[in-house]
Amino acid sequence: MIQRHFKKFLQETTVIEQQRLRRFWIVLLLLGLGILGCSGLVSDHAQAKPTETVTEPAGEQESLSATKLCDKGFGQALNGDFDDALVTLQKAKKLDANASSASEAIKLLSAYIEGQQAARVQRKDEYDAAVKRVMRSLLVMDYLPGLMKTPTGEQLRKKLLVGISDAHGEASTSLVLKRTGLKDITDVIESTTDALAAAREQLEGAVKLIETDKSNYSDEFKKLAKLYSKHLQQYQDAWKSCDIKTIEDRSKEADNLQKIERDVSQSLGDLITMVSDSAWRIAIDQTRLAKDIAPEGMVLSEKPWYRLLVKEVEVFAKQAHTDAKWYDVLSAYSRLKVLDPDNLQYAESEKRAMRHVRVLRLYGTDKDTPAQDRDNWKQYVEGIDEKMVADTIPSIRGAYVTEVEYRKLLHGSLRSIKVLAETPQVTETFKGLADEKLKTDFLARIDKISTYFEKKTALNHSDLQLALSRILMASELTVEIPTGVLAREYADGFLSELDRFSSMIWPDNYPDFKKSMLGKFFGVGIQIGKEQGQPLRVSTPLAGSPAFKAGIKAEDLIIKVDGTDTAPHDVDDLVKMITGPRGTKVILTIKREGLLKPFDVPVVRDEIRIRTVKGWKMDAIGDWQFTIDPAQSIGYIRLTQFTSKTHEDLAKALGQLKSKGVHSLVLDLRFNPGGLLSSAQKVSNEFLSDGLIVSTRGRAQPLDMKRADDSGKFLTSDGDLVVLVNSFSASAAEIVSGALKDWKRCVVVGDRSYGKGSVQNVIPIRFNRALLKLTTAYYYLPSGRLLHRKNGAKVWGVDPDVAVP
Repeated sequence: MIQRHFKKFLQETTVIEQQRLRRFWIVLLLLGLGILGCSGLVSDHAQAKPTETVTEPAGEQESLSATKLCDKGFGQALNGDFDDALVTLQKAKKLDANASSASEAIKLLSAYIEGQQAARVQRKDEYDAAVKRVMRSLLVMDYLPGLMKTPTGEQLRKKLLVGISDAHGEASTSLVLKRTGLKDITDVIESTTDALAAAREQLEGAVKLIETDKSNYSDEFKKLAKLYSKHLQQYQDAWKSCDIKTIEDRSKEADNLQKIERDVSQSLGDLITMVSDSAWRIAIDQTRLAKDIAPEGMVLSEKPWYRLLVKEVEVFAKQAHTDAKWYDVLSAYSRLKVLDPDNLQYAESEKRAMRHVRVLRLYGTDKDTPAQDRDNWKQYVEGIDEKMVADTIPSIRGAYVTEVEYRKLLHGSLRSIKVLAETPQVTETFKGLADEKLKTDFLARIDKISTYFEKKTALNHSDLQLALSRILMASELTVEIPTGVLAREYADGFLSELDRFSSMIWPDNYPDFKKSMLGKFFGVGIQIGKEQGQPLRVSTPLAGSPAFKAGIKAEDLIIKVDGTDTAPHDVDDLVKMITGPRGTKVILTIKREGLLKPFDVPVVRDEIRIRTVKGWKMDAIGDWQFTIDPAQSIGYIRLTQFTSKTHEDLAKALGQLKSKGVHSLVLDLRFNPGGLLSSAQKVSNEFLSDGLIVSTRGRAQPLDMKRADDSGKFLTSDGDLVVLVNSFSASAAEIVSGALKDWKRCVVVGDRSYGKGSVQNVIPIRFNRALLKLTTAYYYLPSGRLLHRKNGAKVWGVDPDVAVP
C-alpha cells in the first residue's frame, strides 16, 4: 500500500526532485516495515530519558541471528547507509529464507540503489543543461543591448513576446481534456491546432529577421528555434490525433499531451531568453541550480563563467541603484546573496534595497497614479505619532532577550529616514522632497544628528527618543514629511536591527494580525498568488469554503473583483477587496484555462477557518482522509501551522484514527512556520505522558517550563510515531519535533530544522492601538539544546534521526 502511494508521489514530481524524494520515501517505507516486521525499530513503547542512547550489541555480524541482522540492516538503512544495509539484509535472508521483512526491504533497497545510479546520470545531465543556460544568458547579456538599438532587435522581440506568446495564449493545455464536454473538446482541439500553426508562422518570421546575421547569438537563436519548431510540430500532431470518444480516452490523451507540453514550454522559455532583458536573472537562477546539483567536490566559484556572471550582475545592480530601479536592485542582491550567503556586502545591499522597496510600496506614486490612489499611503500611518514610538522604546529596554545595543538601533533608524528621503518615487507624495534644496538641507540635518550621537561614549533608550524628536524638528523646518510617516520609518528602522522577528504591528496591520492568530476570518476561502502587473491567481480554494462551493478552481485567474482589474493592484489591497462582512456578496471575474471568455462568479462571504490539520488526501466532499494505509494501521497528519484551533482539530483527527484501529502515525511538520507556543504545548501533550516539553528564558524573563501530562490521545503505549521536518520547519514545529525526539518518542526524518527558537511576546502600545512583537526569550529543548540559530552558530534547531537532505 505504501509502495503504491510512493510510486504515485514520484509520478507527480519533476525529474530533478525525484532523487531526493526517493531517499525520503524509502526511509518511510523501511520505517513501515520496521513497525510491522523486525523488533523494536522505532520505539520500545517506553518513554526514555532525553539523554539516553541505544547501542548495538558487540560481536561479529556472522554470529548474529537473522532477527538481529535484520534489525541491524534496518538501522543502517535509517542512517542512510543503504549499500551496507543491503548486504546485511541479504545475509539475514540467507539465514532465514522466510524473513519477509528482509525480502521486502531488499527489493526496496535494490530498486533505490539502482535508481540512485540513474539519478547520478540525470543530475549530471541537469548540471550540464543548467551551465549551458548560464552561458547562453551571458551571450544574451553581451549581444542583446546592441541588437536592441536596431529595428531588427525590436521586431525580433515583438515576434517572440507578442506574436508567439499571444498565439500560445490562444492554445489550450492538456487539462482541458479532463474538464470539458465532448462537443466543447472538438472546438478546443480545432482552436488549439490553429493557434499552434500561428505560433509556427510567427517563429518562421523571427528566424528570417536574423537569417543573414553571422554572430554566435544568431547561431544559438536558430538552433533554439529549430528545437522549438520540432516540439511545436509534435504538439500540434498530438492534438490533431486526439482520441476523445470516452473519458478514459481523453484522460490518456491528456497524459500524453502533458509530456510534450513540458518540452514545448522549456524550448519556448529558452528561446524567449534570447530577447529578454532579464537574462541575468535566468543566469543566476540556473547557477543556483547548478550549484545545488554539481558533482561532489566541484567548486563553482572557481569557474570563469561563474566569476564573469557575478561581475556582470554586480554592475547591473549598481546601475539599477543609480536609476532608482529598486525592485531590480533587490532582485540582484538577493540572488547574489543566495550564491554567496557569507558575503556581508551583499547582505547589507539587500537590506538597503528592501528598505527602498518598502518605501516605494507604502508611499510611492508618480504622475500616472490615479487620483483616487494618491492618498492610499495615509491608511498606513493613520493613528501613528511620536508618543507611540516613545512608548515602544522603554518596552524594548525592559523586555528584550539580550542587552540592547542602542547605537546600532540608532544607526538603523537614521538609515531608514535617509532611505525615505533618497527614494525619488515619493516626491509626488511628499512635495517637500521634490525641492532639492530642502531635501539637501534635511539630509544635512540628519547627518548632524548622527554626528552628535556618534561623539557620545554610550547611548541609552533616552537617546533613541531624543533623536526622533530632533528628526521631527528637522523635517518641520525643511521638507515637512508627516509625523506619522517619520515615526513609522524610524521605529521600523531600529526594530530591524534587533532581530528578524521583532517588529511593530501598526494600526493598519492589527486586524489581519488578529485574524491570523484566531485562525478564522470572513471571506471567500481561497489561497492566492500574484506577480507584479499580472492578475490574481488562485493557488487553491479551501475545502468547504464559499469559493470551493461556487466552483472556483486551482489555477483560475481572478481578473476582476467587483469590476476592478486585479493586475495593477498588490495582494494586500486585493485581499481587502475580497474579504468583508459575513453574508455580503463579491463578484469575481474568472479567466479559466480552456475557456475562451471570462465569466463572473458571485460568492457570498462567510466565516473562513484556516484549516491547519490536513490528511494525505481529500475525499469528494472536501474532508481530509488521515488513514494512509488501513491494512497496516498507519495514519498521516500534516500540520501547516500552530493556531488556537490546531490542537482541537488534531485531537479530532487522532480520535478518528483511534476509532479505526490505527496505531502508528506519520506527523508531517515540513514547511510549518510555527505559531502559538500554547498550541505547540497542547500538540506535544497528545504524544507525551510526562516530562518537560520546552523551557524559555531571557534577560528579563524568568525560567518558564512547559510540561506534559497523560491526557493525550496518542500516548507512548499507543503506537509508533515518525515526525517529518525540513529546513522550513520553524518555531512551534521545532518545539514539537524536538521534544518528541528528546524523549525518544519518535523518529525524526528529514533535514535539520530552521532554527527559529526565539519567543516573541506581543506587547500592547498606546492602549492597544498598536502592538510590539518583541523577542523576549529563547526556547530550550528538554535536553537543554538551544533551538535558535544565532549568527555564527554551528548548532541549532532539531537534527533528524534520519537525515534526508
